[in-house]
This record gives sequence, C-alpha cells and structure tokens, in this order.
Amino acid sequence: MKKLALISVLVVPAFGDSFLTSVTFYSSHEIGEMETPEQVVAEMGKYPDIMHHMAVLQAAYFLDLNGIVGGSKVIDLLKAKKGTATGNFDLGFAMVMLEFDPDGLDYLGKATSILNTPEAHLGYGLCIAQIDAFAGDGAENWDRQTDLKKQAINQLVQCLDMDELWASDYTGMTLLEAVDYMGYYEGYLDYPEWKKLMKFRENYDRE
Repeated sequence: MKKLALISVLVVPAFGDSFLTSVTFYSSHEIGEMETPEQVVAEMGKYPDIMHHMAVLQAAYFLDLNGIVGGSKVIDLLKAKKGTATGNFDLGFAMVMLEFDPDGLDYLGKATSILNTPEAHLGYGLCIAQIDAFAGDGAENWDRQTDLKKQAINQLVQCLDMDELWASDYTGMTLLEAVDYMGYYEGYLDYPEWKKLMKFRENYDRE
C-alpha cells in the first residue's frame, strides 16, 4: 500500500472534503520523496499503474497547498508527455486534481475510452464528480441531480462490471471509498444505477 508520511503533518486544505481528496487512491507502490514538480512526474513514471499515478497526483495536491511543489508546473511537465492514452489520462487527472479545470475531462474521457481499464473508469468517474461539485451544475447544491452525476455513477459502474480485471484488491478498496463518499449526497441516490453500487457496498461488508 502506498505510504507518504509527510502528508500526515501538512495543513488541512480548504478543499480537503472533496471527491478527489477524501477518497484514497490505494496502490501497491510506495510514494517516494517529492519536493519538486520534476520529482512528482518522475515518481509517476516509475510504474505504469495509473492507480499509482493518481495517488502521486493526490499527494502532490496536498504538497502544493503547502508550497512544496508547484501544481501548475506539474501540469506543464505532463503536457509535454501527452499523446499516449496514459499520458493524456495523467494530464487530465492532474488538471482536475490540481486546478479544478473542467477541460481535464476531455483528456480523461478520450484516454479512458482507449485504456478501458477499471482503474481508468474509476478515476474518470471521480473527476467527473469533482467537476460537478466545484465547477458544474451541481456546484450550487451537491444534492441536486445533474447529468455529470449520472455520468460519474456510470463510470463507477463500469469499474465494478470489470471487477475480474481489477489490477489488485486496492481497486475495490478505492471504489468502496468512492461509493461511500457519493452516498453522502442525495443527488446520486435516486439514479437506478446507484442500486448496483450499493449492492457492491453491502457485499463488500460481508466479505
């Protein structure tokens, strides 16, 4: 499981309660020391596992808030690596995680359609939920039903439907936290697809 002891002593961020900062992106790889944007990108490049990439970018978000790395510089470095499906996914995720930029969803959507892995669908779904909450139609009221909420649920359902392809049990652990967090907001609960996620939640508790 990933470890980054430094995070535990950092300042709690204003956006600490959000989809991308409250859900843990579990990874089988530890996160090394990161003090510069170059080290963040280098850490992502150590493994092809995009769960690790998302965990690194989440850590970079907290580090950026404390003036340790520059989030905008991380995005600039990732722009130089775009062009592959993984590179585009990383860039889109960074844009949403570090700057709440809705344009990141365009990169994520195209990349996810190519990668078509449960981890990509999971990350994309959480980014859709993040944009809905802070920059989309749901920004004024998190409990309001929106098209983005429906899209976010659909991405999580696709991750669940591909459970036989999960890279590890860590994918299920991250999905579980995502479902738990979504469950706080009534805007997600009335969609028919939500029942499937709740069944997963209930079965996970019994295992």
